[in-house]
Amino acid sequence: MAETTVLQPLQPTNGRTALATGLSYQPDVIAGAVAVWAKSRTDTDTPRHADLLRDKCNMVMSFFDHAEKHPAEATPLDVQEWIDHLEERGLSSGTVYGYASRLSSWYKWASADERLGAVVNGNPVILARPKAPKAYSNIQALTDEEAQSLLDAVPRDTPTGKRDYAMLLFHLFTGHRRAEVARLAWGDLKHNGTLTVTFRVKGGDYESEEVALICWNALQDYLSAAGRLEGMTPATPLWVGHGYNNKGEEPLSSHALVKNFKRYAMNAGLGDIHLHQLRHTGAAWVADDTGDLTKVQTFLGHKNLATTRVYVKNVTVKKDTHSAGIAKRLGL
Repeated sequence: MAETTVLQPLQPTNGRTALATGLSYQPDVIAGAVAVWAKSRTDTDTPRHADLLRDKCNMVMSFFDHAEKHPAEATPLDVQEWIDHLEERGLSSGTVYGYASRLSSWYKWASADERLGAVVNGNPVILARPKAPKAYSNIQALTDEEAQSLLDAVPRDTPTGKRDYAMLLFHLFTGHRRAEVARLAWGDLKHNGTLTVTFRVKGGDYESEEVALICWNALQDYLSAAGRLEGMTPATPLWVGHGYNNKGEEPLSSHALVKNFKRYAMNAGLGDIHLHQLRHTGAAWVADDTGDLTKVQTFLGHKNLATTRVYVKNVTVKKDTHSAGIAKRLGL
């Protein structure tokens, strides 16, 4: 009987670990190759280095775990079935595109290695990867009435409903992204007459800001109803699942709120809207109330004003925020 050759790690060459050829499906060996790719493609200076490595590896390995095939045997059909599976899980088109892009990057990296190229034998993602979604092309701010209808559609007689209501308020009042709200821990909040929240924002930076007390009150209501308030420690996640098999210790998954959010939106008669519209909504409200695009930029945490203009096309009326001060100086 011919001896089967499997993927085996070799000694590093020029900083890259090569793998020998073979066609046996070995998840642990594939995971090792994925880990090498992730490390070579992730900036070590970012504060989120460990999180990024984990996320990249999980994205790529989710394909191999689903297909259960050696990389050389995977086909565009396998990729398409995996993409369909991700969409069935409720992931957004942008997130699915991100998964497919990571997998494609891994195949390109593997193909560039002279000893891996023969193993990988092409990139099956190229034919199956969906087109990149146009950033915010169909995203619009909600009207005041639509936002109120959305909040009214959230049931507030269960811990899950109270949790989602509090999370939606955090989104509307702070304008932060889904991940930035979802990963908040108890230690990120300081309450002493006012509420100060430290967010880990895009790029790995940390930003502290005052947040409306209405968000604090809704959070307290949720934690109390869930029986969690007394047991909170600095590392405890604010938001957890409340299913029958969840002990209330693991952070809420990134797509769990989105799934509930879409149901609330449908019940409110808003159709298939996106959670990111809450960020646009908050930006529109700040623009209307201040008439100042730079204040919108601060609210959204943008470094470039041009990015803010994607959210707010124009400010119709520039508010008078200085005349009272000038009049006081003149004694008028």
